[in-house]
Amino acid sequence: MICSKCRRPAVIYQRYSGLHLCRTHFEADFDAKAKRAIRVHRWLSSGDRIGVVHRGERDSSALLYFLQKVMGRRRDVELLSISIDEGIRSYSDTSLARSFAEKMGVRHVASSFRGMFGLTFDDMASHGDSRQACSSCSTLRALCIERTAREEGVTRLAIGSNLDEEARSLFLTFLTGKAERIIHPPEHRGGSATWIKPFIYIPEREVALYASYHAEGGRCRRCPHASGGLSADIRSILAMYDRNHPSTPYALVNLGDRLGGLGEAGLTHDRDSRQCTGWDEPVICSCRSCRMRDEVADV
Repeated sequence: MICSKCRRPAVIYQRYSGLHLCRTHFEADFDAKAKRAIRVHRWLSSGDRIGVVHRGERDSSALLYFLQKVMGRRRDVELLSISIDEGIRSYSDTSLARSFAEKMGVRHVASSFRGMFGLTFDDMASHGDSRQACSSCSTLRALCIERTAREEGVTRLAIGSNLDEEARSLFLTFLTGKAERIIHPPEHRGGSATWIKPFIYIPEREVALYASYHAEGGRCRRCPHASGGLSADIRSILAMYDRNHPSTPYALVNLGDRLGGLGEAGLTHDRDSRQCTGWDEPVICSCRSCRMRDEVADV
């Protein structure tokens, strides 16, 4: 196929826009969407130190590449790579992230569950409920990232969440009735660093294509502690629906933006963003954080 904007061969067809794009116009479109997300959400200010949460796989490496490309010449903004070693055998590895960050000329910082909590996640999982493994790991990982960010003076934490991932997360939130996570998303909580998602309006397959051009990294391996359940069902449901209605992920993410705006406008008053005395971290659900503290202490 031929690019809809020039006569060069197309590398991708965007079903939602009806456009065939060559590599040049695809990358221009990709960069414009990511820049728009940063601009609309006001995710960048002079003096920011941005920590890219870098797993070493291609998606987060693509995010690091993009931010270095956009901000590398700015003297008023600093970029660094942050990796967390959860201590999961055959899964956790910060070496790829370090290698790519060094290639990009970006300082890399690594932390670990063992260093912060005294245990690996494999140790914790062997004593806990395997059905809650993903949720527990996510909570501890976020705490580890936020503490590392605070120690490094980071003002923004960038993650490579894409349009499809965000849509699945929102749909899961709707189904589980956890409205407070939409009204008060993580990037609006009272922490030392704001969480940002520059790829939030870009489909998963487009992030993968962009990463194939610019990012190095390993494949996204499946965590041995991961389970299927509702998350897997939601992936299948949305994938099936998206085949006939390609604008569905955009509709879900836009709805999430609108509902999040209600919280910013002060139209709801049930937010719990107290400082957790157990972890010394600001979290939406201090009860959840303290519960994790007790579970780790019991191992």
